[in-house]
Amino acid sequence: QRVFRGGSFQDTIEYCVTTFRGYESIKRTSPILGFRCAKDAPQN
Repeated sequence: QRVFRGGSFQDTIEYCVTTFRGYESIKRTSPILGFRCAKDAPQN
């Protein structure tokens, strides 16, 4: 199994926190499993 953190855009607010841990089979693929990149918006 692998561990994932946080939630996806499809989850309720309870799962969309970094303290949430979930487990999934290492062989399973899903469009909602992955990583996110973030960048600060430029100051205008």
